[in-house]
Amino acid sequence: MTVERALTIEVLSTMLDALLFFMPGTVGTQEGGKVLIFSVLGLDAAKGLSMGILRRIRQLVWAGIGLIIMWRLQAGLRPISESTTVRT
Repeated sequence: MTVERALTIEVLSTMLDALLFFMPGTVGTQEGGKVLIFSVLGLDAAKGLSMGILRRIRQLVWAGIGLIIMWRLQAGLRPISESTTVRT
């Protein structure tokens, strides 16, 4: 695959995501968009579907990492109890 074709796929994918932003969680739009783009460019539609699924998995992994980091940060922030306050 050439750099130009990869950029074309990415630009068209970004445009479809922007057009279909109102779909909750972009359910199915990412995968279907990749299939459409690959078909229009004369590539294998199955590869487009697998690319869309892999992108979705990547997003879920990064979201999970972010949630774990937030959980760890919040777990470390405990409220100060009255017994540990300094009295003067």
